[in-house]
Amino acid sequence: MNEFCDLPEKVKHYQRKLFEVHFPLLKKFLKPMIAAVGSCCLVGIIWRGVLYVANLGDSRAVVGYLDRTNKITAEQITRDHNACMEEVRQELISRHPDDSQIVVLKHGVWRIKGIIQVSRTIGDAYLKRREFALDPSITRFRLSEPLRQPVLTAEPSICTRALSLQDQFVIFASDGLWEHLTNQQVVAIVYKNPRAGIAKRLVNTALKEAARKREMRFVDLKKVEKGCGAFSMTTLQSSLFTSTMSYLRRKMFLFLNFQSVGLSTQQVPRDFRDSMPFHDTNHLATSQ
Repeated sequence: MNEFCDLPEKVKHYQRKLFEVHFPLLKKFLKPMIAAVGSCCLVGIIWRGVLYVANLGDSRAVVGYLDRTNKITAEQITRDHNACMEEVRQELISRHPDDSQIVVLKHGVWRIKGIIQVSRTIGDAYLKRREFALDPSITRFRLSEPLRQPVLTAEPSICTRALSLQDQFVIFASDGLWEHLTNQQVVAIVYKNPRAGIAKRLVNTALKEAARKREMRFVDLKKVEKGCGAFSMTTLQSSLFTSTMSYLRRKMFLFLNFQSVGLSTQQVPRDFRDSMPFHDTNHLATSQ
């Protein structure tokens, strides 16, 4: 029997075990603000020609494949757990029918309890367990009333995709990239350009688009220090881009990791077993 045939259930099982250990430790060593720390997470495993993906939050996995006309085409294989999505808002409302403030439109952006956009995360314990409630004096994370039940979850969405010869690559990236570029724009950039430096190219393209939206020159945007003023990288929702690419052509895999924190960059390309058979395993992950 294939040990990975029930992989989604295995992922959920170990995720539950992790949090059974995590929460007691968090309570024991709790510092006031650690309960407000959270992260999206996107994890993938390629096993015997099948891509398995587990997702929390609005990081995204997108496959670039060749269609019948040999045109590169984007296919998003993850679901965004973000309150900007109508289906996510309806899911929250159905789970909390007695809470009129479960989703709030604040400054043109839908937020859960008026605070956070993503509905599934690692961490953010103050929105999951009443015992981790923060001091009301911390206005940024203040709830209008005590938590009656968890409003966020750490239950991942899990999907699978059988890979074919038409699949060229898969991109794992955090929301900082997708905020400014469409899925199709991203796969077109990856397909048309050399592998070397491709993640940096994506980030620079996204930053140029962010600058254009704010009527800034890219050279001026690059001068803005992290967290400084109205045009800070945090304001642009681009304080951290993380992208991981797995190239599927010629039954070989190349992993390319890139991070841009503020306006500093670090590129770390990694090759894993250049002639790896297609059925062997690989792991991809990005978190924010």
